[in-house]
Amino acid sequence: MAELYVVGAELLRCTVEGKPVSKGRPRCACRGGYPKIYTPKETEEAEERIREVVALHWGDRQPYNGPMELSCVFYGAHGSADGDNLMKLVADALGGPPGEPFVFSNDKLIKNWHGYVRRKDDHGARTEIRLNALEAGT
Repeated sequence: MAELYVVGAELLRCTVEGKPVSKGRPRCACRGGYPKIYTPKETEEAEERIREVVALHWGDRQPYNGPMELSCVFYGAHGSADGDNLMKLVADALGGPPGEPFVFSNDKLIKNWHGYVRRKDDHGARTEIRLNALEAGT
């Protein structure tokens, strides 16, 4: 049976400890005369760290398939961190690895994006993630 959410229902709230990381651009290198495109290691590790924390909160629920709002507060991000790329890394982590939907199946479902970059405070570097449903979904 499908889960039903009311308008504005909180789907997820969690905190990922550690310095926020911006989504790195794909890289290209030639190996054996053939180009190979890869994701930077720091990006892969940051996405995996987010997925590990989120999995503790999301549990075995199915991916949410309705419109949603993603809000993140990034404490202690590097001074030149780009808020857009910080948000993209979180969205990609929540979407799961290619072909394996996690919290949602496609980041096109995120209709409202809110990202805030703040200085590190007494609680240290971290990323606070909040995901809300915008209307009833299945």
